Amino acid sequence: DHAAEAKEVRTKHPDRILPSRHCYTWKPKDGRKVAKCRWVGRGDKDPDLAQLETYSPMISKEAWMRSMQLNVSMGFNIELGDISSAFMNGHQYQRKQGPLYCELPADGVPGVAPGSLLEVKVCVYGLGDAPLQWYKSFTTEALTAGFKISSYDPCLLYLHQDGKYHGSLA
Repeated sequence: DHAAEAKEVRTKHPDRILPSRHCYTWKPKDGRKVAKCRWVGRGDKDPDLAQLETYSPMISKEAWMRSMQLNVSMGFNIELGDISSAFMNGHQYQRKQGPLYCELPADGVPGVAPGSLLEVKVCVYGLGDAPLQWYKSFTTEALTAGFKISSYDPCLLYLHQDGKYHGSLA
């Protein structure tokens, strides 16, 4: 019973429950505006914020430009992409401080009973460690696929197999 579980967590671990909200925006797509909704955890209320590792690397301008130049020089097509709901699609992780929960946004979540709690098992937009957790998930998947992390920049990954360069992710 979700209501009973939520009541138990609220009683035993009230300090481990964060508020959350929906953030509604308009996203340009194909010359028109499309409604977008993102679930956001209130990271400013995170009880672990002071102990979290929050630094996440970002690619340098120089690494980006070198990667683009190399790929163009090799005759590769340059493609830009976006991973939909990237943070929510990261690997599951557990905090050493214990489980973390979020209240439902004020406008609710379809299919979830009011008063329920959501246990945070993946990085959630708005939490201080979400960018680092996403970086770890992404690089783990890229390494598994055969990419290597560049010694020049930790956000530049390249694929080099059979003595040939096959492309990069930046």
